[in-house]
Amino acid sequence: MARLARHFALIALFLVSLLPGRAHADQPVVLLVKPATSGAVTRHQIGAVHLAVREAIGKAGAGIAVLGDVKVQAQLKRLGASDLSSRPKSLEVAKGIGAHAVLRYQIIKTKVGTKLRMAVYTVAGKASLLEREQPDDMTNAAAGSMVKELLKGALPAAGAAVVPKAKQGKGTPTDPKANRGTGTGTGTGTGTGSPGAAVGASVWSSSGLTLQIHLGGAIPLGSGATEFLSAGFRFAAIAGFEIKLGAHASLAPEVALRLTTGSWKDGSSIAGIPIAKGGATMTTFGGGLRLSIYAWRLGFVVAAHAGFGNITVTFEDSSGASADDSNLGFAFGTDFGVQFQVLRYLAAGLFFDITKTFTDGFQIDVGTSTAGDDISGLALSIGLAIKGKLPL
Repeated sequence: MARLARHFALIALFLVSLLPGRAHADQPVVLLVKPATSGAVTRHQIGAVHLAVREAIGKAGAGIAVLGDVKVQAQLKRLGASDLSSRPKSLEVAKGIGAHAVLRYQIIKTKVGTKLRMAVYTVAGKASLLEREQPDDMTNAAAGSMVKELLKGALPAAGAAVVPKAKQGKGTPTDPKANRGTGTGTGTGTGTGSPGAAVGASVWSSSGLTLQIHLGGAIPLGSGATEFLSAGFRFAAIAGFEIKLGAHASLAPEVALRLTTGSWKDGSSIAGIPIAKGGATMTTFGGGLRLSIYAWRLGFVVAAHAGFGNITVTFEDSSGASADDSNLGFAFGTDFGVQFQVLRYLAAGLFFDITKTFTDGFQIDVGTSTAGDDISGLALSIGLAIKGKLPL
């Protein structure tokens, strides 16, 4: 019984959401079309999203007209139509009732959440389109923000800057169901490509300049290093240009600067000379590629870089005598990890990195003594990765 009552309540919620909105004489009016759906979208979700859309239209300072309005029905009768499914006829209805724009949208259930496709067509001939995919619990908030963004340049009362123009293509704007827009904005047509950077763009789903910072710990590996050196610090700065590869992948040419440190273990000695202070620092610089595969807000990344590396060893014995030596050689590094989108153009997560510099052995003169050994320039690093993007 309780379940049946809940279903009736959800149906009532949706019916209430379809009631005509009140508009003052000096308010701009938006003709709101009943949403289209695809997939396993529930009645509750339809009603909740529709209410979020209506609330956002009201916050934009506009009144709402819907199919049930007397004026709308009169215009449909004049046009010989029974509903607002036709975009051209819905625009004619909007003109007939004195509305400024028509808002149409579609709710699509996907494997990872809900996708919203939304478009605003003004009676002046401008079209603005948006598409976003998000978890189910964020759908209502996304609907509200999309309405706000789309109406920004469509209503005279909004007073905000006009939404940037999208790339224009041949033909006329299509219904959001067609999913053929190239971006958010105004224009006389829509292209035939996939949504551009402005359409649900994020740190994953857009091309642009990227900067990654890696901070963490480093563990020395290989002969000499594990014997003499303790764990140290890892810092990396990686800059690149990310290029979209379809809907869920991207490839980025990059340059990477990595810094890895390690200190001598207590009681260590080289060639019989006791070590009091010092350590080793490996610095590498090179270029490479990074592949990102993403779904929802998660991104899985793998990268490889090659270039030059320098290892510097500093040494101080118990008497206070010190010396250093450095070697330059070929360096190779690879990293992989997982990152989570925390803001629209910012992601954070974990990285795992292996870096190797190929150098000769070290020879250090300390006072009257000479110490020499081969320290492997190999390190494993684990830590925090932060990625930011400037979309282009």
